[in-house]
Amino acid sequence: MTSFIYSKLTCPDCGQTDTCPRMASTNNLGWRQWSDGWGRGDYWQTETGLLVCRCGAVFTAEEANPEHDGRHWPSSPQTGGIPECRSGNAWLAIRFRRWGSEGAERLVRLQCLWGIEEGERMLSPLADAAVSALPPPPHALSRESEENMERLLRLLESVDGYGLVRGDIQRRLCRFDMAISIYRADETIPAQWSDILCELARNEHSELVELPVH
Repeated sequence: MTSFIYSKLTCPDCGQTDTCPRMASTNNLGWRQWSDGWGRGDYWQTETGLLVCRCGAVFTAEEANPEHDGRHWPSSPQTGGIPECRSGNAWLAIRFRRWGSEGAERLVRLQCLWGIEEGERMLSPLADAAVSALPPPPHALSRESEENMERLLRLLESVDGYGLVRGDIQRRLCRFDMAISIYRADETIPAQWSDILCELARNEHSELVELPVH
């Protein structure tokens, strides 16, 4: 079961104050994981934590002076509260540069990376030796996607973690040796995942794949 608490937040751009649901507890039942670092289960999915105001500004909860005193409740239907930023909001934020910090920009670009069509993600193959042995599928990324990946790689250089994300970007940009070195160097990536992702990179597979979780 997933439960939420509501915090009072203030948009750092326009000053609008409203409430926002923040996850308090959940579980990993039915979890599925993909090679770009995004996953989802029966009750929750990976989130960047990025928020979007009605004015179009994007920011983290920490940048919005959160108040967590337990006295804040969901907003009325007329206001709708301050929601999580989705990929459509994130691409608009990139177009108009609506973030106020490098950290927020990093999350904007990560949201764009993760915001592929649901059907495409669900049809991605489960990574195993059989998939690796197949001929790699045609490589096709839009110019906007490539530019976003390149910028995101630079933004991730200054933070720890994100090895799965960084390796996947390098692999999808067909920099297979770089991808392998990232997978091998990051000890937080499970060995089973690292092995199969390195095998995919050696065979020049650049597609998004689902990773085994059992």
